Amino acid sequence: MSSVFIMCTTIQAQDFCDMNGDAEQGRLTFPLVYPSFSRLSMPITMAFWSAFLYIASDASWLVRFATSVLGVAVGARLYVLRSEEEDKMSHKLYDVSVIQFVISNCTDHYLTIWQVWLCLMHIVVSSLSQEAVRAMTQVLV
Repeated sequence: MSSVFIMCTTIQAQDFCDMNGDAEQGRLTFPLVYPSFSRLSMPITMAFWSAFLYIASDASWLVRFATSVLGVAVGARLYVLRSEEEDKMSHKLYDVSVIQFVISNCTDHYLTIWQVWLCLMHIVVSSLSQEAVRAMTQVLV
């Protein structure tokens, strides 16, 4: 249930990277309507949820700590780094932090090698340019 509240209070992370496109399309996203507040809300909500999950989770202290650090770092990054390129990377890291939360709370207190691999691959692919991803896809297909 906490994942629903997390998504409802932090979902604007996905909207920062495409504010120009949203404005052109006439969309009224949270970052467009409340630009200062939406930026300020990210470190606050990410820190709150990180602390809440650290206390409430049954995962090992290392997993809880890593999840908390990632959440706080992503929230701070969204507030401080505001270019479109930085917002794209922050959005990808936000996705990873949400994946990390889900993974750490769905296992028996330990991450499997496959879960670690999934998170690492998500980070690697997220950091690649679209051209590199297309080239890799063409080689694999």
